[in-house]
Amino acid sequence: MKILILENLRPGEDIWWQQYLPPLKEGHQLSVAKVSEQNLRGSLVPLLKLYMKLDNYDAVITQQDGHATFIIAFLNSLLKRKKCRHYVNEFITREKSTGFYSYLKFLFLRFSLSSVYCIMCSSKAEIEYYKSTLRLKNTKFRFVPLATNPKFIEVKSDFVGDHIISAGRTGRDYRILLEAVKDLPLRLILVADYSNLTGIPLSKNVEVKYNIPLNELIGLTASARFAVLPLQDLSISVGQSVLLEAMALGKAVIVTRNASTIDYITDGETGILVSPDDSEDMKKAIMFLLKNPQKAAQIGARAREVIQKYYLIREKITRICSIIKESGASAD
Repeated sequence: MKILILENLRPGEDIWWQQYLPPLKEGHQLSVAKVSEQNLRGSLVPLLKLYMKLDNYDAVITQQDGHATFIIAFLNSLLKRKKCRHYVNEFITREKSTGFYSYLKFLFLRFSLSSVYCIMCSSKAEIEYYKSTLRLKNTKFRFVPLATNPKFIEVKSDFVGDHIISAGRTGRDYRILLEAVKDLPLRLILVADYSNLTGIPLSKNVEVKYNIPLNELIGLTASARFAVLPLQDLSISVGQSVLLEAMALGKAVIVTRNASTIDYITDGETGILVSPDDSEDMKKAIMFLLKNPQKAAQIGARAREVIQKYYLIREKITRICSIIKESGASAD
């Protein structure tokens, strides 16, 4: 059984998860190919060359909404090719809007993705959203939880500094967070993109860092009292990577309750869920953890245990292998 994984990579990136692949059974072969995501023109010719070789494989796995996903899905739907089963890992696309461009985009998605054997999403509610908007009758959707890098578990996080932390760019609601902390006796380090804070006033207790290296973010998170993740109430997945990383570092996380987070957090046990667009609810949760550092430590420790058991990359690979087995293209 031959399986090809196409990995989206930007310049300077590497395939960090490859070292965690489980051993393959005799007669099974797994190949990994890198696909540049810098621009469509740069990746089109290499992808077309790869596409011509897909008949040599029993299954191909593409990632998210990358160029490989759409080009292979479109060509398979157009040419009605079925020999090599196509799986999409962590599929995501922006929510449908009322504009004509969005209408055409979802029409294209519906046609192209109709040839995909399985679309794996990182939240259950997201699956229901795509089923409703894409109306794909023959394509199977599966919930496969997001996984994090085991290196976060290995980081020492017993030192606790004088700050709390919030990080990320996509789907963030920093207006709510900054409203919640403006009068609180704390120091907030906010790691974001310039566009995230346009037009939002900053109070004196907020320090902003823009686009810092990952290792610096890990250090700031590991030494934080706890993390706060304010998210927009979207139907698609946002914020899960930062959430799982903070949990792996043993930090209690206050996070917005939405489609992205309810599958990962048990409220009061592995994190604290707060209502969307509610600065008072977020402020209340922040004050609770500030006044109860032992509870914050307890939640963080439990979160770390859950990550080790359910949300490391090896667990995810095992789930994907099970899905491929069910289709007749088994892999271990």
